[in-house]
Amino acid sequence: MRRKNVSKGRHFRHIVFCMAALACAVLFAANLLTPDRSFSAAENRSLSARPSLSQCLTSGWGQTADRWYSDQFVLRDTLVKLNSLAGRCAGQREVNGVYIGKDGYLFEKPTAKDPVKTERTAKAIAAFSHENPDLSCSVILVPDAASVLARNLPANAPVSGQTGEIDEFLEQLPASVRKLNASDALIKASGQKTADGEETQVFYRTDHHWTTDGAYAVFQAAQELLNIPEPAAYSRFVVSDSFQGTLASQSADGASKDAVTIYIPDSDVRTTVSYSDLQTRRASVYMPEKLEQKDQYQVFFGGNHPSVEIETTADTGRSLLVFKDSFANSFVPLLTPYYDTIILIDPRYYYENVDAVLSSYGITDVMFLYSADTLWSDTQLADALG
Repeated sequence: MRRKNVSKGRHFRHIVFCMAALACAVLFAANLLTPDRSFSAAENRSLSARPSLSQCLTSGWGQTADRWYSDQFVLRDTLVKLNSLAGRCAGQREVNGVYIGKDGYLFEKPTAKDPVKTERTAKAIAAFSHENPDLSCSVILVPDAASVLARNLPANAPVSGQTGEIDEFLEQLPASVRKLNASDALIKASGQKTADGEETQVFYRTDHHWTTDGAYAVFQAAQELLNIPEPAAYSRFVVSDSFQGTLASQSADGASKDAVTIYIPDSDVRTTVSYSDLQTRRASVYMPEKLEQKDQYQVFFGGNHPSVEIETTADTGRSLLVFKDSFANSFVPLLTPYYDTIILIDPRYYYENVDAVLSSYGITDVMFLYSADTLWSDTQLADALG
């Protein structure tokens, strides 16, 4: 009897081993036969490609192959999501540098302020204002979501807040530069109720950007700063309710979804938008086709570009140059009724001469609109101004 049980046990283990080996062989074959993906929409990042023959002959081939197999594994998206879900069920409150907050909010770790880089940037803005005294210069800095929505952070998250850091930076600028710390406007707006009785959402739950409602609240606070005495009325439209941004991808969190809204000025001002890198012209600052893609925030100008030219029929005699990061993409559409021309420059991708822009477009106003997370480690703005 004992020999029979032992024999059955060995037979069972043999079957399990064969099934496991078969499963591994099937998965390995599926990985070899399945075409590589160049991009993961779920993780919002590029994926490693299959090693070439020349790479196979190098000493680092093993690491290259390991990265490729890990990125191109046929069940990768499912396993990443399951791993994130298991971590949250176990009480994990940080995944891949993303804090899992309350009420579905995801928070990016704040960028540490680099005092050397920020001092250089402040000096560059001050010098630019001094060298162009006829221009009306303004700076708007936007804190991260953790600074505005601290009540939604997980307990004991090591976040100090950027509001004070922004004040310190703005104090380095001369009186000739108008300044706005967007923190107060965003905190005030986030405590207000909408017509539906819900709290105004000034940052996306699943993305690091502010919402258009947040951008509009800061626009209202900045009207005096920007010399806008008679602001137009705006109509608000919800264009999507299925947005899952970069933080959802980074943390593999698929539980929350965001609404994307746009604001249309109630005026007869028309726009023509030209993109230097795309060599195209469009009649709107919005690209609705981007709502069909993973990154729906690209509905604003289609994402980031080295430079964008917006011509309007406002006939105000004013032309605006905006140095910006991606936060400006949802803010600038609010400005079209007040300027004849708006030029957007993203110094991260722009390598042309700024002085030529000032003269050729007859610039009257300059605005620096950045998130603190970008500016704290930025060097390109000072280079562009220099």
